[in-house]
Amino acid sequence: MHLAPCRASQESTILTATYRVAAFERSVTGETDEDLDPELARQSWQEAKSIAERLGDKATANRARGELGIVAALLDDISASIMHLGAALNVAQATNDTPSVVRWLTLSGRGFAEMGRPVDALRYYDQALAAAAAMSELSFPVMTYLGKGEALARLDRLDEAEATLKKGLDAATTLGSLAYQTELSLKLAVLAAQRKSPDEARRWLANARAFATRAGTNRVSAQVALEGGRLLREQGQLSEAAALLGEGIAVAVARGMQERMALPRLLGELADVRASERRFEDAAALLEEGSDLLEGLLAKSSSPWVQARIVNGARDFFLARIRLEGLRGPDAARLFAIVEQARGRALLELLRARPVAGVAQSAALKKQEREIADLQHRLFQPMTHAQRRRLLDQITTAEEALAPLTTELFDRTRRAVSWDRVTLTEFRRVLKPHEVFLAYALSEPRSYVIVVTPRASRVEALASRTAIRALVQELLTAIHAGNDAADASRRLHEHVLGSIGEVTASSTVIISPDAELHQVPFEVLAGPTGSMLLATHAVAYASSASVLAMVRTSARRTTTRPALAVSASPSEPGLPPSSG
Repeated sequence: MHLAPCRASQESTILTATYRVAAFERSVTGETDEDLDPELARQSWQEAKSIAERLGDKATANRARGELGIVAALLDDISASIMHLGAALNVAQATNDTPSVVRWLTLSGRGFAEMGRPVDALRYYDQALAAAAAMSELSFPVMTYLGKGEALARLDRLDEAEATLKKGLDAATTLGSLAYQTELSLKLAVLAAQRKSPDEARRWLANARAFATRAGTNRVSAQVALEGGRLLREQGQLSEAAALLGEGIAVAVARGMQERMALPRLLGELADVRASERRFEDAAALLEEGSDLLEGLLAKSSSPWVQARIVNGARDFFLARIRLEGLRGPDAARLFAIVEQARGRALLELLRARPVAGVAQSAALKKQEREIADLQHRLFQPMTHAQRRRLLDQITTAEEALAPLTTELFDRTRRAVSWDRVTLTEFRRVLKPHEVFLAYALSEPRSYVIVVTPRASRVEALASRTAIRALVQELLTAIHAGNDAADASRRLHEHVLGSIGEVTASSTVIISPDAELHQVPFEVLAGPTGSMLLATHAVAYASSASVLAMVRTSARRTTTRPALAVSASPSEPGLPPSSG
């Protein structure tokens, strides 16, 4: 009578062991496939997740969920990536799964670094290192130190960056990790170039290329091509840069890999090389291809939060398109189309989506919103600077935890029929006779402003972004200190408005700012007579021409008068606001 239960117990044990082996094998397969075939990796991790859930192994299931987030990014589904990774981090923190917490925090840090937000990235890396310090086997997570070193370099903390990267390289060498040795050598090459040490930079780049060849890792090879190609271009080694970038593009599309975020950046960098060689048609073709890839990514992402990240991550690509226009003589219609592909994209998506109020919100989202509201309320209580800093960090962390929940919400607000970006000709019909629209595009070595009236449009060349940034900072410093800002106001006016005759001929100026100009109150800019713009003109702002056109044309079709209210938080000093 006791044999049957024993046999059942044995069969259950064998079945459990079999599932665990299968889950482990799928995990290993998934890690391998991610670099070669994202679709195969997705299948592997989905099966691993299913097996782990049947076993009740929450930690393995959650890890698989996070890996599916990485795979989703490779398959262009950025919204799904954000939801998977955000959920994985939340579960890992709730279950004290320290290795997963370190991994997901590090990946979050790398995401912020890619979007040009090194201060936020550094905070995530430090959180990951603090979590890792609690476990002896995680005392030196190489990927985290790699990311931290890069973030420090972007903040010009070069000595700290070099020390961090070299410690990481020592650890990667001990572990025998060729991929990490490649990335760390590459970052040290970039750092040496930042230090104006070209020979040292080339030595580190040669090491990175050698490690990448031995590793045979697609994404790492593509990264070496991207950053190495940029380094060689800046040193004037154009043919060598073009060859390396060509190798990277070939790797990025090999075996169906199709890394859409890597490809536009590689194409943009190669276009810069071709433009430097004055091969403008070749450069334009490369940028057109990259633009199509980015458009595919943006079209698949309904969340404004996700779209803003994609656009920020492709910043160098858009700048490459602007630089090409400058070199071959900027055409108003082409430059207008470039600006409109990215500018105001998130807000445009919000305007054409179903009202969020009409979509059921999850209990988790409401709970997270209440937590943020409570933290914000506490900001008004008396506290020390250190306490306020910690509270602001908590708010930032809570807002990031809200991101995957809002991404899911916005996915359900999307309409099947979208509203296309407006063309320059269509936009001119939207403007009123007394209006002039100014869309700025800051770049190096020249910046530009697209000047549009109902009758005509043209492009005006301006000073470099570096020069304009210095003038903006001078004005803002004077305003914040309560000092006389008249001279700074006149200087900035001269650089961004002084050469535009259409402003004088109009009574309303509509500004679509870029980069540091988002921080400028154009109303206070003073002309040669000392009179502020506000004294002679009505001044308005629009995130993009497409947004302005949509608001105006939608208003004509409705009996009620819509109201649009927009707010933004200030960014880190020297960076534009992160919102669309």
